[in-house]
Amino acid sequence: MTPVATVLDTTVLSNYARSESTEWLLQTVPLPVTVPAVINEVERGIADGYEFMKAIDEYTIAVSAIPSESRETLAVITLGSEASTLAERLTTRLDAGEAHALALAIPDEMLATDDQAARTAANDDGIDVTGSLGILADGVSQQACSVATANT
Repeated sequence: MTPVATVLDTTVLSNYARSESTEWLLQTVPLPVTVPAVINEVERGIADGYEFMKAIDEYTIAVSAIPSESRETLAVITLGSEASTLAERLTTRLDAGEAHALALAIPDEMLATDDQAARTAANDDGIDVTGSLGILADGVSQQACSVATANT
């Protein structure tokens, strides 16, 4: 059975990039993936002077489908036509990054977001959701980092 991918949105990626923990995030989260709309938001952030977001770009790799095993990289997956149509419908209530990330997560993956509207939409669609703090808590329980480190 293929492990469930964790579809990361911009809020989670930027939180870990800001704390210089992008590598830790990608080593800790099973099958970390994202979508081009999120990478576009990251690139806009870099252009707007958020230099810390460059750490995200260092780990991205374009792939055609969700990988079957973790590579400690951030797989960037272009949505298929059905998911693209869903993402466009979701943009009426979510930003593009969250809408496209949620569209990739439906029906079987997990969405990682700190955006309340995206979390609500994911819950409405029966999608498992986590966020920056949930990932950190999982890392502590997996002994990927100490409680003291998590508290800094």
